[in-house]
Amino acid sequence: MSEATEEAAAAAESKRTIERHFQSIALTILTGVTAWFGLTVQDSTVKLATLTERLSGLERQISDSREQVYTSRDAQKDLDLRDSVMQNLAARVLALESAKRK
Repeated sequence: MSEATEEAAAAAESKRTIERHFQSIALTILTGVTAWFGLTVQDSTVKLATLTERLSGLERQISDSREQVYTSRDAQKDLDLRDSVMQNLAARVLALESAKRK
């Protein structure tokens, strides 16, 4: 073969070698990115499941808290009961005092 043909063949071989190295490097990077993405998605899924469970617990606590709230209606009922008891006691005291005076 001639010298020009040998140089062209060597250049072509060199080009193929560079392409193979580039493909290997690109494949390694792509594999790494894919693995990282998979781990990230898995980690996010676990965190989402954990947060969902915590949210369910908080919803139960809020629901239970609403049932145990001391409302203004409850306060008014207690005040009315207290007033009734006080009026009863006042009436008994008046009755006793007037019975004692007789």
